[in-house]
Amino acid sequence: MENVMKKVFICCTSGVTTGLLVQKIELEVSKRELPLEVEALPINVLVERLSEADAILLSPQVAFAQSGIREASDVPLASIDPDVYARADVAAIVDAALELLASNA
Repeated sequence: MENVMKKVFICCTSGVTTGLLVQKIELEVSKRELPLEVEALPINVLVERLSEADAILLSPQVAFAQSGIREASDVPLASIDPDVYARADVAAIVDAALELLASNA
């Protein structure tokens, strides 16, 4: 991955559960020395901030919004696997973000 800082939004209903998850994700990003800025965001704020994102991951609770977001933006987008989310498997979530970013390279 090139060394340019990329912004990844992780969205859920209110931003609370993903906020806790993002704290762990930031540790994984730091450990891997990746140029990623990861931010938890409530789904209702996402539309206002789409232009800031390089990639978007949706929690299982808001995966239903994927098609609407795709219509509004061409930012790479995916839903986090429910099992990965439930286990808070931050390595898998970071890998998913990297795959999304690579798909847009």
